[in-house]
Amino acid sequence: MRTLMLTAAGVLALAFAQPVVAQTKTTATTVAMEVKTPEDFAKMASQSNMLEVETSKLALEKSKKEDIRAFAQRMVDDHTNAGKEMEKAAA
Repeated sequence: MRTLMLTAAGVLALAFAQPVVAQTKTTATTVAMEVKTPEDFAKMASQSNMLEVETSKLALEKSKKEDIRAFAQRMVDDHTNAGKEMEKAAA
């Protein structure tokens, strides 16, 4: 199960990173290091936050272990709230 979770997280991370990499002809690591403006940071933070929500939803969908499901739900709740706070701050 842990391998499935790690694989799913990796696949989603690559799915989010690939368009940025394709546009800039750099690696995902380089993209993260190229955050130079508050707007760049906000975009990266938002994408990272969405990744946390989606991978946690996947864990909720796939896992039968209560401790994993509880942690995944907490991640969904926390990162959903963080996304709302980011939206307020950006307004």
